Amino acid sequence: MQYLHFITIYSPLKIDPFDPGEHIAACITEAQENLYDGDIVIISSKFAAVAEGRTVYLHSIDPSPQAEQLAKRYNMAPSLAELVLQESDQILGGVNGFALTLKDGLVIPNAGIDSSNVPPGHVVLYPEDPFATARRIRADLRERCGVDTGVILSDSNLMPGREGTSGVA
Repeated sequence: MQYLHFITIYSPLKIDPFDPGEHIAACITEAQENLYDGDIVIISSKFAAVAEGRTVYLHSIDPSPQAEQLAKRYNMAPSLAELVLQESDQILGGVNGFALTLKDGLVIPNAGIDSSNVPPGHVVLYPEDPFATARRIRADLRERCGVDTGVILSDSNLMPGREGTSGVA
């Protein structure tokens, strides 16, 4: 019989790039917990993106004329609109404050760009290659902790036309 093994680890907020495997291993040790073969480690996509240096200071962005138009149409900051254009695969429409985009097969607002839990004026982009990021963290945890785990990057997502959020991986 297999048992479910749950550990919740909270990390201090970060804005500069860091080694996620090292940080996760240190947090697990500090919490006096262990990982076991077959465990699944679920990491927020924002944690992984910050680790990769995918934070952007909005005032460092020079908006294009297309971004200016998008910003005006959906009442967004032009620098954010520029990042949305750079990060999305397609703009589908929008509402006040948000462009509805297609990114990596997901319909999400503002290409997943997030301004929560980062210093004012900064945003976090999605990891560039989430599958590669998860593979790297998995390999690092195998090396550091000596166990074979799964790694899932997760995020909350708004669903167009519905209230609330849902989890995506």
